[in-house]
Amino acid sequence: MTIVASLCGSLGASSSNAELLATLDAFLVERGTNVRSFDALAQIPGLTPGHNPPAVEKFRAFIAQADALVIAAPEYAGGVSGVTKNALDWLVESGSLYGKPAAILTAGTTGGPFARAQLARTLSWQGAHVVASMGVTSPKTQRDAKGKWNGAVRGGLEETARTLLASLSDESLMREHCTAVLEEYGIDVRRFGWTPSSSASGPT
Repeated sequence: MTIVASLCGSLGASSSNAELLATLDAFLVERGTNVRSFDALAQIPGLTPGHNPPAVEKFRAFIAQADALVIAAPEYAGGVSGVTKNALDWLVESGSLYGKPAAILTAGTTGGPFARAQLARTLSWQGAHVVASMGVTSPKTQRDAKGKWNGAVRGGLEETARTLLASLSDESLMREHCTAVLEEYGIDVRRFGWTPSSSASGPT
């Protein structure tokens, strides 16, 4: 069974990003996926290269055991939340992300374009293949009185789930989706040994 690691980059008690991720996770489970969530992000200490604290070893094992990764993280001060970036930086030494398809989500006032750009860069620099990126603007207005996401958001999450799982079984499709995402953020896919699309910009 396919294992997907699910990571929420918000520590808030009430988080739109956590709710967005939970909906995506549910779509993945409906498709027969084993979704595993990491709930100890707050326990990961600040990055100190060369050290291996227990919380970091736990996080590295969590990622290493997965076939793919989904992350939902808020945008703060023009970038992704610090706890998320810090946790991902700890994976550099382990190489746990290498070759794994990933999907990134952000719910926030503007949909978090800078957070997702930073996530795409951090993940791809570690060899992960970001095949889907989705932002939800003004999340409180995108849900009904019961807190359920509207049709457009749910449709986007369903498509994200399909894209992530399809990328695990079809390398050409994975490359196609990953190229589209990375070039949107100005990241040169030649770092993977791939050929840029005709609309791609110069090296990044």
